[in-house]
Amino acid sequence: MSQQYIFDAYAIKQDATLMHFDVILAENHATRAFQVAELWLQTQVTAPQKLTLKSCNFCHSSKANPRFTQAIQQQGYAILPLEGCAP
Repeated sequence: MSQQYIFDAYAIKQDATLMHFDVILAENHATRAFQVAELWLQTQVTAPQKLTLKSCNFCHSSKANPRFTQAIQQQGYAILPLEGCAP
C-alpha cells in the first residue's frame, strides 16, 4: 500500500456537540468511507446518547503512514479521532 486516502467525518451528538474524525482507507472510495464512519460511530454510542453522521468527505491522499497501515490491513480501515471523540 503506497497511498492512503483520508476522509473528514463529522457527527453531531445528541447534546449538539460535534465529533470530528478521519476515516483512512487504502482506496479513494467515498461510499465505503461513509459506511465505515457509520459503523465506527455505532461503537462510540453510550446510552442514552445518539450520534448522527453529518458528513464524510474526501480530504486528501498521502503516502502510506505506518501508524495506520496495520489497522487498514487487518480491518480495511483506520480511524483517527480528532475533536469531541472519547479518549
